[in-house]
Amino acid sequence: MSGGASERETISCIVQEWKEFIVTETKSAYASPVLLVTKKDGDARLVVDYRKLNAQTVRKVFPTPNLDEHLETLHGATLFTTLDLASGYLQVPLTETSKEKTAFITPSESGKFERMVFGLINAPYEFSRLMQRILQPLKNKVAMWYLDDILVPSTSF
Repeated sequence: MSGGASERETISCIVQEWKEFIVTETKSAYASPVLLVTKKDGDARLVVDYRKLNAQTVRKVFPTPNLDEHLETLHGATLFTTLDLASGYLQVPLTETSKEKTAFITPSESGKFERMVFGLINAPYEFSRLMQRILQPLKNKVAMWYLDDILVPSTSF
């Protein structure tokens, strides 16, 4: 990482916020680097670069939703409720082994995540599997979903 004092300070502030809720200290042998990126609104976002970890991870594949089924469910619907699960991945706890693999390092500190984070190659698989388990009874009757987005079509209030 090649940032100045201001960038290092921003990184440190973000990590301190994470440590209040989702990050703990670690002595893990893993240490993925972090990157500071600018969001569309100009705010800073700290991301962990898991490319090396992901390259060594066996990718799991979960079936994608059937578009024809979804279109059939939408037929006749005139009202649509959409739900976007805010920080959905962060609601999923990690196993102890997985926590160690999420370890990251900054210029001044390190940490590991207690909950699933964006960027891990199998996070979409695990989240999709969880959503399937929870929402399956509602599938194509009440709700349809893709990752952390849920659509509830209806014909009336």
